[in-house]
Amino acid sequence: MVPLTGGLQAYVCDLGFLDGGDESEANDLNGAGQIVGWSKSSAGKVAFLWDGGPMQDIGTLDGGLTVAYAINGNGTIAGQSYLSGQSHAVIWPNGSGITDLGTASGSSSTAFGINDDDEVAGTARTSWDRAVLWTGPFNATLLLDAAADYSTTNDISTGGDAVGTVKIGGVKTAVRWTPDGLHHTPLGSPGGASEAMAWNAAGIVGTYKDGSNDDRPIIWNDDGMQDLGTLGGSDGEALDINGHGHVVGESKNSGGKFLATLWAGGAAVLLDAPPNPPGPVHRSAANGINDNGWAVGYIEYEIGGRWKKHATLWVVQGLGTDPGERTVDEILDDLDDAVNDLYPDPLDKGQRNSLLKKIRSARRKADQGKNNSAANKLGALINEVNDLVSTGILTQPEAQKILEDANEAIDLLT
Repeated sequence: MVPLTGGLQAYVCDLGFLDGGDESEANDLNGAGQIVGWSKSSAGKVAFLWDGGPMQDIGTLDGGLTVAYAINGNGTIAGQSYLSGQSHAVIWPNGSGITDLGTASGSSSTAFGINDDDEVAGTARTSWDRAVLWTGPFNATLLLDAAADYSTTNDISTGGDAVGTVKIGGVKTAVRWTPDGLHHTPLGSPGGASEAMAWNAAGIVGTYKDGSNDDRPIIWNDDGMQDLGTLGGSDGEALDINGHGHVVGESKNSGGKFLATLWAGGAAVLLDAPPNPPGPVHRSAANGINDNGWAVGYIEYEIGGRWKKHATLWVVQGLGTDPGERTVDEILDDLDDAVNDLYPDPLDKGQRNSLLKKIRSARRKADQGKNNSAANKLGALINEVNDLVSTGILTQPEAQKILEDANEAIDLLT
């Protein structure tokens, strides 16, 4: 166990490589702890799935370069794989059996994000890079980006809202798109150019350029926008956020070195190397974090005069409270799970999303210390569930878990 600042500590695990490889990087993970990324191997640079054991090669389109960038709660993976020399956006349903999503009438494409409905966000190369949403193989929507000469989507929520970047007049601007892709809203910036990398109910994270043209980590949430700070240096980048508002990415220390960073409790925390590392640390970054406090990324070591990336998992302890009893956050997590367990039968997508919206709104209010408002949101959830019971959509046993958890959370909040 490695001690961190702020009373935190972490179990740090080097995830290794595929057979014949000597470099790897983890890009994302889900709530079940399934991790995806890339590893060099005897076959080249290929995508992997780590599910508690050795890395698994999850396949390519034709043996070319392949990278996994995201995994959803169902275990479906999104990324890119080369076919005839061009990158194609792909998914691996349930972690196996690669599926080509096509290039959206362009020459190439890449998938960067995926939600629990298997809707995929990414980019396609037409006359220039265009933001794209896929709802199935070769079923792509080019998102409206006005007079942009570059756009990309980096993440997509359950419900279909996406975040990314639009470049207009040479300036990159962080934006959020509506599910139909017809409208995007600039998120603003306390400085210059900005990019949005990831989002959920707790906020949107990314980077912006400050007055010195340094990249700075930023969060956009109900309180506006906030510079998250760094490990003591000038630059940083926020890459992912979990449902509790914990953020990961990379930032420079006072010596000017980029290192994996966790932002929690209002502070930037170094995610350190494991005991007895294979060499001096040159650089590191955390690319993803789940609600359990697991973060993934890479540590780049100097080994034999060369820099080598090692896919790394940090299991952070101390972000929660007493593990012997459920907190409001934990109850809300269980509520999320209980609602998702009822989809697609008996709940349809709209009914599921309406309930989830109330749960996530309650979480935002609770995180802001607005406990009465959070309790009111959960009261509205209870009313809606009771309506679903009275109309015969849910049975009382199906609704009972949600009703009990919502009432327990209200008791803690009030």
